[in-house]
Amino acid sequence: MRHLSLSLSLALMAVAVSLVQAGSSSAQQSGIFRISLSPASGLDHIDPALSFTTPGWTLLDTVCARLMAYPDRPAPAGYRLQREVAAGVRVSDGFKRYTFTLRRAFRFSDGSPVRAAAFAHAIHRLLAPAARSPGAVYARDIVGAAEVIAGRRSTAAGVVARGYKLTVRFTRPAPDFLTRTTMPFFCAVPPGLPSTPKVSERSAPPGRTSSRSTGRASASSSGATPTTVEHGARAWTASTSTSGAAPRRT
Repeated sequence: MRHLSLSLSLALMAVAVSLVQAGSSSAQQSGIFRISLSPASGLDHIDPALSFTTPGWTLLDTVCARLMAYPDRPAPAGYRLQREVAAGVRVSDGFKRYTFTLRRAFRFSDGSPVRAAAFAHAIHRLLAPAARSPGAVYARDIVGAAEVIAGRRSTAAGVVARGYKLTVRFTRPAPDFLTRTTMPFFCAVPPGLPSTPKVSERSAPPGRTSSRSTGRASASSSGATPTTVEHGARAWTASTSTSGAAPRRT
């Protein structure tokens, strides 16, 4: 399903790009790339802590940097879990402790490095009680998660980020955690992003600001108004993002 949805999205993007190129002799290198989706499309949110639909995840797939990922390849290769931002993984204590060493080649599109704190912050945003994130269920067995969900703490004791090293401890064996990290819920997010995801009529992807003030990113999803997501040209690509904070590899 993921590959089908992603293929459909890429096909639509290809059509849009071809229409732009039809009127020019060379590919456009800057400007605004707009994607318009109606509420019926199923796009719920563009915040990884809140999105939980196939269209939403398909959109996030284009900018999400994960610790682990399934390659976008035909079977059987596409079903083999592989490291993405994680350069190394050590599982110990009977699947109750995971230690990730991160690659240093990944950066947010504003140039800041993707460190372990970006993944720790993503987990804490899932657990924030005000967020009511559908992804909280995938992180509630982390040591200290219950206290965050209850509102007594803002961070879980079992999540420790130091530079490019992330340690996650669980209250019970979690042999499926590597697979969990492939979900957009666990995408790297800028550490400065508000801890509590804000659900509003107009919202922007993590690390970006509303187009009402900058003209770079926006989304509307009320009534019959089509949902529109705007980014600086090429901002949705993983390797050549030029604005906002979508992760990219250098």
